[in-house]
Amino acid sequence: MRDEDDELAKSDIRLYLDGRVKGFSYDPATDRLSRATKRLSYGWHRVRVEAEDGPGNGTKRAWSFRVTRR
Repeated sequence: MRDEDDELAKSDIRLYLDGRVKGFSYDPATDRLSRATKRLSYGWHRVRVEAEDGPGNGTKRAWSFRVTRR
């Protein structure tokens, strides 16, 4: 997600992993967030990011990924 008009703050963003709110790092200069995790269980996981700027414009993005054995 990229907000070209308004500056987002970390407090404007929520990150969910498998339905649970998680902490993350955010760089407002690049609009990039990241999260380092410990080991995840094998199988499918779902990530959702929600952001809302000062005027109340919001967006959501979600995706899934699978952890497998080598």
